[in-house]
Amino acid sequence: MMIFLAGLAGIDRGLYEAATVDGASTKRRILHVTLPGLRPVFAILFVLAAVRAFRSFTEVFLLTNGGPNGSTEVVMTLIYKLGLEQNRLGVGSAGAVLLFAATLVLTVCVQLLRRRRAA
Repeated sequence: MMIFLAGLAGIDRGLYEAATVDGASTKRRILHVTLPGLRPVFAILFVLAAVRAFRSFTEVFLLTNGGPNGSTEVVMTLIYKLGLEQNRLGVGSAGAVLLFAATLVLTVCVQLLRRRRAA
């Protein structure tokens, strides 16, 4: 919510005034002023949510430890089990590097899309 509030504070008030003068309803102002102004915020939150989803470990490990038959297994618990419980450190570290690469690729793609749209 703090990121959304910061994004809302960054939208120029003159745009809202111009939309009001042009006769735009509240719905139109939200659709054509607020949401486009919050595009960078949505991009940042998308990256943060994706990184958080990739790196979720504590909740799954403490609550289910991968669940019955691996039904709640996530990448981080798989890396933990392979690397530390089964003592296959090479496979675990390779999984961690792949997770880092996936996170990096996701972040770079979102940044490139943001720059392309801004230009």
